[in-house]
Amino acid sequence: MFIRMSRFVAAVTAIAASAACSTVGSQAPLELKAAENSVDAAKKADVEDYMPSAMEAAKRKLAKSVDLLDDSSSYQKDGVGDQASSTRASAIKEANEAKAIADGAVRIVADMRTYDTNSGEYLSVADKAARTAALETELANVKAQNADLDAKLAALTAQNKALASRPAEETIPNDFRVGKPVAYFSSGSTVLAAKYRPEIAQLGSLLQQNKELEVKLEGFADPRGSAAKNRALAEKRLQVVAEELKASGIDSARVKLVTVGATADAKDARGARAGELQLDRKVTATLSKIAH
Repeated sequence: MFIRMSRFVAAVTAIAASAACSTVGSQAPLELKAAENSVDAAKKADVEDYMPSAMEAAKRKLAKSVDLLDDSSSYQKDGVGDQASSTRASAIKEANEAKAIADGAVRIVADMRTYDTNSGEYLSVADKAARTAALETELANVKAQNADLDAKLAALTAQNKALASRPAEETIPNDFRVGKPVAYFSSGSTVLAAKYRPEIAQLGSLLQQNKELEVKLEGFADPRGSAAKNRALAEKRLQVVAEELKASGIDSARVKLVTVGATADAKDARGARAGELQLDRKVTATLSKIAH
């Protein structure tokens, strides 16, 4: 039985090396909070005394998850939506692994404490075997979830490469060929935050320098609320960005406005996180040659 336990401990601790545990913010995804709770529970269960390598492995995974989430927020602030989404998914993957390591270690330590020092055997070999099998199943499920995330990330990467390889005019930057977000809005708001004005100014400068180009602005809202309200919000957001371009000297004839409204049905918003909904409330810009 000691051999089986040692093999399982080795498999768990091989997932990651040691690192200091990080504090998860209040706005972090539920997976990161769950991982932090599991690591805290492992500390209280004295896992650090019985299985220090497993404890440090869980800490490292959680710390890496927090760092990736910070990187995702930075990408989001810079308007790199695809990179923000893929980095966020990696953060959740690390958090899931940290939770699996910590939870597994807590259960093993609990079994150690039931050890009968007089007989040199576990009090219930059958119970130990059942618990080990359950842990192995749980770890297999986590690996399957991570494999699914990896597949989605690979598909997203392939899609981005395909878009980047599409033929386009040399005067159009890659990020303005497929609907680049130039502004995000607060829930129910049409007020343009000052931090997005440089992005719109860059767009205006490109149009000034390339008179043969026009821009298509598309306005979006998150799935909550009625279709009419979402279209009204999206339309107003479009007008706000269009006015910024007009103020920089761009002829309105070169600015095409497309009101998209909500990105999905309202029912799809159930359970969505605030960060995901934030990505829906936006105006995107696509540059193209003026058709003659």
